[in-house]
Amino acid sequence: MTETEEEHEFMGVEWEVEVRDKDGNITDSKKGKNSLLNGMAYELLWGFNQSVTDYPYDITNAQVLPAWLTVVSSCGMDINGAAGDVVHGIMIGTNNTAVVATDYKMGTLIANGIGAGQMQYLITTCNAVVNASPRSSFRVDRVFTNGSPGAITVKELGMYVSIGGAKTICICRDVIADTAVAAGSSLFVKYTIYITI
Repeated sequence: MTETEEEHEFMGVEWEVEVRDKDGNITDSKKGKNSLLNGMAYELLWGFNQSVTDYPYDITNAQVLPAWLTVVSSCGMDINGAAGDVVHGIMIGTNNTAVVATDYKMGTLIANGIGAGQMQYLITTCNAVVNASPRSSFRVDRVFTNGSPGAITVKELGMYVSIGGAKTICICRDVIADTAVAAGSSLFVKYTIYITI
């Protein structure tokens, strides 16, 4: 993306990951920009006031973008994942298949737990909106701890939200360079969602 294009960008998503050892020291960190919000996110933004019951597109059902009906209702978005919740909030996985606009879920989620290949999902935290010209933003955070007996390599990140309490959708997915989280270490994931003001 050129500097001129970046100056005129209206909406964007940035991600950051930090691996921290058991003493809290950062042993690895990476940053990036979401290359595209997937089709479901754009459809959600476009049809946000449409009837949620008419929305056929979620993490269990990949479909072409639906033609919205004219019934209008309000629907809220819930990204607040409690500890252990693998349906809301920031998710991590082990699939590094390239991101495409038709992605509707994470490739291979890492399960919540302390068994082999599992990590403990702590709460997803939504921080206050920050208005700092030229943009307005808010950050979503989640920490994952590796209580398993061995290292786990994280290759993908994403965010799941529910709409109107009826559907769960993946609004973005990012493939990152392999990030090893040793046994006893934690992964701190931050997503910043912003618009220009």
